[in-house]
Amino acid sequence: MGHIIHCSSPNKDINQMFIKGNKHTEATKSLIKIRWASKARRQKQREVRNAYLQTPEGKALIESLRKLHLGKPLSATHKQRISQSLKARYSDPQLGIETRRKQSIAMKERGWSDEELIKMGKLNLPEQELKHEYLELKLPVVEIMKRHNCGYQTVYRYLQRYSIPLIQSSTPSRAARQRQHWLNPECARRMMQSRHTRPTKPELQLTQILKQYFPPFKYNGAGDLGIALAGMIPDFVNVNGKKEVIELFGDYWHSTHLDTWRKTELGRIMAYNSVGYKCLIIWEYELKDTNSVIDKIRQFECRR
Repeated sequence: MGHIIHCSSPNKDINQMFIKGNKHTEATKSLIKIRWASKARRQKQREVRNAYLQTPEGKALIESLRKLHLGKPLSATHKQRISQSLKARYSDPQLGIETRRKQSIAMKERGWSDEELIKMGKLNLPEQELKHEYLELKLPVVEIMKRHNCGYQTVYRYLQRYSIPLIQSSTPSRAARQRQHWLNPECARRMMQSRHTRPTKPELQLTQILKQYFPPFKYNGAGDLGIALAGMIPDFVNVNGKKEVIELFGDYWHSTHLDTWRKTELGRIMAYNSVGYKCLIIWEYELKDTNSVIDKIRQFECRR
């Protein structure tokens, strides 16, 4: 208790390196807190200490400690008293929770993460207490975080560990509200225009082809025509009354390993078919052959 190993100065007198009963000053406490706030610094100090203890000087230091009886074996009675004290501290549910909570707050101030505290047993959300707060009191996750001084991932991790069902919020989420806005054509048009989106080089190239060979198709990728279908803005729309759209897929942004199913070729076609529109997908690499693109669009127009 209160023994400090100064590995950086091994030549000091052994008796001066171990001070019993002395308390740190406020300045020393602040300095220790700053030094231990960095996880990388703590790891580096452990490595320096372990490396020093493997050297002849470090082994001599350990031997000197043994000679000073600092490593004297405890008697069976002393061990039993320590065991009973620890069991009394942690076996009592309320006292154990309060002790871990205080340790968690102190260690988080020093920069320890929730994952480190859970592994060390310093951060624990008891099952009965979590069920009472989440299911009976219906406290939001944010309030539970404040009570236990932990992050939202820790709360959800314990909810999953105890198989506690998640409560669905009565108010729609932000993502749900955004989806509703995109389903409104006027809102979708205003949002796209506020982004000040400009046609890409492939879109400009396809625009020239459509302007020369298929005039009914007009560019709508930036919301110019104010047309939104199934919560999406089609790139090109037939303005002569036919329910036809053309989508230009970039080779990078629409690759299968990057996007969701709705942004794949089949997903996009089915989404437009659900609102009664035919959809043609043209890939960026296909623009290298203008004639094949023209033939593909002609075949698309001939289909019913």
